[in-house]
Amino acid sequence: METLKYLGLHMKSPANLMLLPYICLCCNEALNYLEYNFEPNQLSQSPISHTQVRNKLKLFSDRYGKSIKQIKLVDSQQDEEFKEKLRFKWLQSRKMHYNLGIYCNAERHIVGNTQYISFLLQNPSFTIREDNSQNIYEFAVFLGSALQMISQDLNAFKSEIFIQKNEISMDWLYKDYNTDKKFNRFPHIHDGKEVTLFLLHLL
Repeated sequence: METLKYLGLHMKSPANLMLLPYICLCCNEALNYLEYNFEPNQLSQSPISHTQVRNKLKLFSDRYGKSIKQIKLVDSQQDEEFKEKLRFKWLQSRKMHYNLGIYCNAERHIVGNTQYISFLLQNPSFTIREDNSQNIYEFAVFLGSALQMISQDLNAFKSEIFIQKNEISMDWLYKDYNTDKKFNRFPHIHDGKEVTLFLLHLL
């Protein structure tokens, strides 16, 4: 718990966003073990739940077909969302927009991408025309409150906690792509684009 808290606070975005499902997994197990009895309104006002985000880890362990279906859905949603932002509708069919952003460090090591972040925070009730920032803010408030509460209760055990760490300052680099143009690394196989995205998310 303390390691996740430290990483969440000290890793710069977007890298810390990749920790979300693991933080939610830790919270879920701790809340169950410590037998917190929350009222529904105490958990979160947001339609995003920590259990839902935790379950997103199944993308890497679920059946192949189900994982590919999820990846197709997010790719399609992001494509539609950025098409909607184009000023001239006739440009939509020309695929001049981007629907994926990839973050990496100066050594070109990939640390995250926007479609995976969107996947972690997506909810079936959302639409591309909604402003979901309030939902995400409320989810963040809940997650921070839960972490703090669990951490305070664990302090009662008075165990010495030492986290070995190396502080590294990084300059993030960012590049945009359209996943329908020069992105597919496996054009010779069925669902090659989705396999490319799966490997990107796994990386």
